[in-house]
Amino acid sequence: MKAPEDLHISPQEGDALIERIEHDACTPEDRQTLVHVLRLYFWLIFALQESKLSLKRLRIIIFGKPKKRRKRDSDSQPRPSCLRQAT
Repeated sequence: MKAPEDLHISPQEGDALIERIEHDACTPEDRQTLVHVLRLYFWLIFALQESKLSLKRLRIIIFGKPKKRRKRDSDSQPRPSCLRQAT
């Protein structure tokens, strides 16, 4: 997915846009800005998912697939002598 162009909007412009949206007073420029914001949003979500998958693949390449850990049964395993209580 190709990254959309950058969107430069000040906090004040963003607040004014939100206000117009809430009062159903959008201009054609507002609609274009909203479309741009949505494209940026979906691209960001896609990029984050891809990076997460890439990091997961890299981790598997380096460390191998994670093995399921078995719960240690304290009764079946002898404790090291340093951990045994003195009797």
